[in-house]
Amino acid sequence: MKNYTLADTVLPKRLHLTPEQEHALTDLADRIVAETLQENEDFIANDRRVDGRIWKKVKSRENVHVYRTRRSGSKHRGSSDVNEKDPSRPRLLSNNAVEQHQRDAIAAGRPLGFVNEDDEDTHADEASRTNTHSSTSEGGSFAIEDSVLAKTKPSYIPLIEASGVMDGTIEDAAFGGLANTMYAWEVRNSYTKNDGFDGRKILASLQGPSDEDPFRFVGVKWATGDYGAFMTRRDLLFLESSGMAFDSDGERVYYSLAHSIELKEVPQLDRLNIIRMNLSSCYIMRELSDDKIDVYCRGYSDMGGEMPEGFSVSFFSAAV
Repeated sequence: MKNYTLADTVLPKRLHLTPEQEHALTDLADRIVAETLQENEDFIANDRRVDGRIWKKVKSRENVHVYRTRRSGSKHRGSSDVNEKDPSRPRLLSNNAVEQHQRDAIAAGRPLGFVNEDDEDTHADEASRTNTHSSTSEGGSFAIEDSVLAKTKPSYIPLIEASGVMDGTIEDAAFGGLANTMYAWEVRNSYTKNDGFDGRKILASLQGPSDEDPFRFVGVKWATGDYGAFMTRRDLLFLESSGMAFDSDGERVYYSLAHSIELKEVPQLDRLNIIRMNLSSCYIMRELSDDKIDVYCRGYSDMGGEMPEGFSVSFFSAAV
């Protein structure tokens, strides 16, 4: 814990981000969520089957299965590639705004979960009233030209995908996943016990829950963990985002994102013998029945240092 204690003294207690930085970070989070949601829809359209030429199963626990891309997977085009159809940003709506949004969408003859470019001006006021959060336009629509993960994932690290079925509702997942305060974060970990961190900080809260959007949170966090007697302590600087959205068919989903970022205000702590990890994971959960939810996750993990690839994959899989 000595390294963590030292790190605690050199890290900022709070980040003072410019509006431009907050805009860029929120936009990044929304883009990754949109990208993952599109991949999830493609996965469902393919009867929830993975392409064995591209994906290799690494773990199954209960009804959840974890896959990693094969080293030869780049020879085949599959779900890990950029989709030819540019996904639009999902509408981030509260539970209270669902019915009104659906009525408006049906009346306008558009997909329930998305806003078309032509509707931006018409729905700018609506977006403000319902507390939807847009970063690139008032209507909250954008196109992804390239995969965000493809740009941030190290080439030597495999992409990881997980899918399965869990007990509960998406409201259960949303309540349990919201960690917008230190207390909520610690409570969440007391139940999940899967992040492995022994030190945590919320450095910035960019957006938080409201009456209209009770599960929305976007923030910058830092965490550290000691993963064994023969391993150097690791830390992680990441962007976290969670909330409710609609897919292209108007189905309500819950999303939860953790994605590594770099900020000059929070430099790597090499001088304290702490290695920074590079990690990204985005969960999409949707209701299957009254007490079952469909879970989909996509991301990667790089433990840094000289750790073998297999350990990074195992670290990610253990948290699913």
